[in-house]
Amino acid sequence: MTIYEISAYILIYSFLGWCVEVIYHTVTYGEFSNRGFVNGPVCTIYGFGFTGVVLCLTPIKDNLLVLFAGSVALATLLELVTGWLLERIFHEKWWDYSNDKFNFRGYICLKFSLLWGLACTAVLLIIHPLIAGLVARVPESVGGGIVIACTIIWIADNIVTVVQIRKINLQLRILREMTENVRKLSDYIGENLHDTTVSVMEKAEEGKEEWQQWQEKQREEWQDKLAESKEKLAAGREEWQDRLAESKEKLAAGREEWQQKLSEFRASYTSRRLHRAFPGLKLEKRFDEEENTKDEE
Repeated sequence: MTIYEISAYILIYSFLGWCVEVIYHTVTYGEFSNRGFVNGPVCTIYGFGFTGVVLCLTPIKDNLLVLFAGSVALATLLELVTGWLLERIFHEKWWDYSNDKFNFRGYICLKFSLLWGLACTAVLLIIHPLIAGLVARVPESVGGGIVIACTIIWIADNIVTVVQIRKINLQLRILREMTENVRKLSDYIGENLHDTTVSVMEKAEEGKEEWQQWQEKQREEWQDKLAESKEKLAAGREEWQDRLAESKEKLAAGREEWQQKLSEFRASYTSRRLHRAFPGLKLEKRFDEEENTKDEE
């Protein structure tokens, strides 16, 4: 890995880390805060931290468990050393984990060490290949100029920041104007990022409420349709029950009628057959009348 690539990665990860800090502060506290040690839109600890992870842990990236453990160790060590140095130099803490469980003097804590481990693992496996591809596509003659310019601005910003923090009255008008412009640019980017995050959160909440209202409306409509279907089903069942009862009555009446006709037919047929076979046989009067009527016909 060349010096140009390392410098480019440090600058890119410093900017991305600053974006993450702004978003995190917006989501957590609901307000915009220009995060970072210097005035510009960079968090240098992210740049050196993630670039260091890439340099040190790339050979073991295929072993996920070892990669995660190494990421936790490196990130925790960097955060501890950086926090301690900043406090010793400037006599104040730039972050404090004293209220979190399993912390060490407020510099580090277990929760954030694990989160940094996950973040470094994700960066090395997912994000860094994209950034490395982006850097590779930019000609080094162009990218080198950008890196040098950004590095000069970053150094100047650090100088002015240190001077301001140490309260040293030096006449650094050019550097101050430069850092003021950088601050304006940083505020502009950060405010837009903040507004976008808030807007997305508000729209997500509105979408959630609309979704719940739509679900409630659909549930009521389906309940009404179900009740209506049940009523129609009950009415149809009663109607079919009535029709079935009527059909059964008609069937019973028809069966009695056919049984009667069959009995009459059998009796008539038997009498006529006996009369023809035995002309002298005296039968009931109605059978004789039927036979006479048939003979006349």
